Amino acid sequence: MVVDEVMTAKEIIKVCCEEFLKNCGLSEDNIRKLNFRNLLLSAYRIVFRLIPVMKYKVYTSKELEEQLEELSRNDKEGVKLVIKEFSEGKDVNYRLSKRVWHPNPYYTDHLLAEWNIYHLHLGLEREENSFFAKRTRNLIYVLINRGSAFFIKCLPHEFEKLELIEIIENNWPHLLEPRKLPEEVIALSYEPSEEAIRCARRKKVASGVRANLNLTVRGRKGFYVPYLGVASDGTPVAVSLSVLDTVKVVEEMEKQELKFQKAEFAFLTGIYRYGLLLYPEGSKRPVAIPFRFPLP
Repeated sequence: MVVDEVMTAKEIIKVCCEEFLKNCGLSEDNIRKLNFRNLLLSAYRIVFRLIPVMKYKVYTSKELEEQLEELSRNDKEGVKLVIKEFSEGKDVNYRLSKRVWHPNPYYTDHLLAEWNIYHLHLGLEREENSFFAKRTRNLIYVLINRGSAFFIKCLPHEFEKLELIEIIENNWPHLLEPRKLPEEVIALSYEPSEEAIRCARRKKVASGVRANLNLTVRGRKGFYVPYLGVASDGTPVAVSLSVLDTVKVVEEMEKQELKFQKAEFAFLTGIYRYGLLLYPEGSKRPVAIPFRFPLP
């Protein structure tokens, strides 16, 4: 976002977030009601859900390779097309849920916030007069880790499938290693089923408020803890921490009375993180405020 006058860090970021949310469909009245922290939260929630646009090294699980022989023609072609788009560096965000673009905190993608797993629709073309791919019953589930995309399996809209964790464990155990509990842990007092996980995430504890619990699960070779997960209001913890980071940096910049002429959201390729780029007055070299996502 470029402005005609120089602004403080807080002012330029505020303008950037307001324009971003406006483009995502939030009304100006609702935007004006947000204080600075809630403005950051609303914008960061959306950015958190996006897939960085870059060329990925693609891996497919043994289970998906076997499944491809059984899928319908359209689903099979859809999976192959998504793999092609990832490997060629195409923007695949048009395949995500339409709710991705809404800042409502109660839309929570637990698979993403807990396990860094995205789910994408397999439509072979876009909906008429729409940004989005045609919606499909089955989805392809993909874990992204830095510059690699790990294609897990094609499954329906069931986001509590423990099978996903088991497939990752079977094919790429190193991705789960940082989340694995010590070998000394031989049992949990409670091991949640898929239905229990669904209930823990969705059960309403008050009007419009879900429980949003993060649960440790059992794989075939151990127990795994979700990465950060979500707060009780459904906001990913990585988003909340990123907001706190931003506020801290902004407060320091305010003390130094720094002025900026441009701010924009960007994917910081060198560190595989989203972030804000702030361009100081009279300089083309930006100052980066990195976020804590995508998750590792």
